[in-house]
Amino acid sequence: MMVVLVVRVRFNKVRFNTMNEFVMWIGKKLVEVGLSNNKKLLLEKGRTEIQLKKEELIELEEARVYAEYNAERLREKLGITCEKNERNQIITEIANLNHQIEQLKKQQNIMHSLVEGVKEFKSFDLYSEDIELPEDDWLQDWQEKASRFSNQHAYTLWGKILAGEIKNKGTFSHRTLDILKNLTQKDAELFLKAVSVSFSDANLIFTIDSIPESKKLTYANWATLQDIGLVTQVSSLPPEISYQVSFNTPMRIESRDYTFIVETNNEPFEFLEKCYIFSETGKSLLKIIDFEENLEYFKSIKKYIEEKYSYAKVTLLNKRENNHHLG
Repeated sequence: MMVVLVVRVRFNKVRFNTMNEFVMWIGKKLVEVGLSNNKKLLLEKGRTEIQLKKEELIELEEARVYAEYNAERLREKLGITCEKNERNQIITEIANLNHQIEQLKKQQNIMHSLVEGVKEFKSFDLYSEDIELPEDDWLQDWQEKASRFSNQHAYTLWGKILAGEIKNKGTFSHRTLDILKNLTQKDAELFLKAVSVSFSDANLIFTIDSIPESKKLTYANWATLQDIGLVTQVSSLPPEISYQVSFNTPMRIESRDYTFIVETNNEPFEFLEKCYIFSETGKSLLKIIDFEENLEYFKSIKKYIEEKYSYAKVTLLNKRENNHHLG
């Protein structure tokens, strides 16, 4: 038996009473901007994501396989046909079938990404009054880029991008979409390594070579991340963060999971360290990806600061454990 969660939310004067209706809206909006020429409109009957995978995706696959089969038969016929008019007709039919196959592949890719996007919504998301619809031109840009990729990594990424834009309109600009369309799985894995040794919420990546965890990424790695548009300020002379720490002005640095509080136990001192920063695209990506922060890295940073700055006292708190004191 299928259980449908009943919820109610407002999207710009549009109300959805169930998750199915919400899924239908996404599908129909994509149809409006040119997603599908399928006579059975995407999600028209309020299918759930499981039914989507079992029925719509299988139907698209069957249509693609059938078109490929017909194209192969025509190619065989072309090899034994001598009549010029008939050959020209067959060539035209093959070209039409190849175009149809390509469109079906793109539609499958978008369907997979759409399903992954739907997974990102839980019941509490749908109660929000702050959610705004993406613009039609943004949806058209999204579906054009999502249609290019045929692997699970890409489906997940573009599904998260769609969900992220619906939850927080303006998170992903058209320029950001242009950068992310070139992101490979290898690039994404490198970015995750960078995030694990950064203060993500503060948009800071300290370049401290003496810290073992930082050595996992070389200068060439950072240069690659800058080339693909995820970090900035990578150079032999990166910018510096400067802060005057005193009894009245402690310094707080935030990551997703941890808080650093740098205080003085005696005299005021200047905190001065070189750093890279995340680009606008990098910051947008941080909002939707799943990543692990390296606790040992933060402990090493704490030790480094206390050894370098003789008056420094560093407190490390774990946000996920009610600001549990880690030293």
